[in-house]
Amino acid sequence: MQPSLPHPPYGPNGQNAAYPQVGHQAQAHPAYTQPAPWPTAPPPAAALSAVWEPRPPRSKTDRRLRYTLTVLYFPFHVVLWLAITAFVVAYGLVMEVVCGILPFLERPVMNLVDRTLGVFPARPRWWTSWSELRREDDPAFHRERIEKQLRKQKPTQRTTLIWTHKYRCVGARGLLDIAAPHGWTLSEGAPARLREGIELSRTAG
Repeated sequence: MQPSLPHPPYGPNGQNAAYPQVGHQAQAHPAYTQPAPWPTAPPPAAALSAVWEPRPPRSKTDRRLRYTLTVLYFPFHVVLWLAITAFVVAYGLVMEVVCGILPFLERPVMNLVDRTLGVFPARPRWWTSWSELRREDDPAFHRERIEKQLRKQKPTQRTTLIWTHKYRCVGARGLLDIAAPHGWTLSEGAPARLREGIELSRTAG
């Protein structure tokens, strides 16, 4: 006589626990959720410390030389940026078609555009304006420029970038002290662009 095989255990509803449930009794899988994006860390303390303290004003002779070079270079810079703008527009139209066919090229294309614009900033850091030539050693001058930019922001605008040349003589610490009474603070979780400036965000309320 052939020995009987042991029966597999049964669940509380009478289903065979050794086999997966099928049909309408199968357990539903949880709905797919889009993965959360990677959080972007705030600017590291070591990077921020390099611009935290104010830098001494440039000498009058240095500012005069830089101002002269700025005046001479400015027409060329305008032509250069017109050419860059035309290139970016034409390049973007072509890449929009290409990336529609080959979507994996979208990120490399954006990185290439960012690197190109990084080499030719809209305002080179060595530039010196007429107001900087006359008043760079005046602390009130920098406060006026920062407050003027903050007052120009629309209520719906949540972030703003303060360019490096606007706070170089007050430092990041002075910038935050000036911005705090106007309802702005250092952005957290935003990309750090310390070579260009410091990004501020509106405080809650």
